[in-house]
Amino acid sequence: MSIWKADEWNYRITSRRSVLIKNKRNDQRKLLVVDIETRLPFLLEVPENMPMDSMKTGKEYVVTMKIHTAKRAENVNADLLDLFQVLDVDQPAESFLSATCCYPNLIRFELEDIETQEQPA
Repeated sequence: MSIWKADEWNYRITSRRSVLIKNKRNDQRKLLVVDIETRLPFLLEVPENMPMDSMKTGKEYVVTMKIHTAKRAENVNADLLDLFQVLDVDQPAESFLSATCCYPNLIRFELEDIETQEQPA
């Protein structure tokens, strides 16, 4: 197995985040988003049962997403090893978002729900 791919996944947490959609790949059912709080970009997988037509680039949304990590994560830097191997500890979503910079294919973000970001009056 390549260190950059994973075939099996561990569900970790469900998180609710404010994001900005930067790009859409309808053919791959993925959104490139930027987390508003951390300013970190990541790919958000969109399930088949969710229509992507209403999701607009350049617009902010509140998403509920499931975060998964690869079951096998050898060759991961020692300072991030616990993030992948210690499953009984709830890590904050920010830890997973930060780790995507080094290991983008060992962490999955799966869209569960999406709402339009409320604009202040």
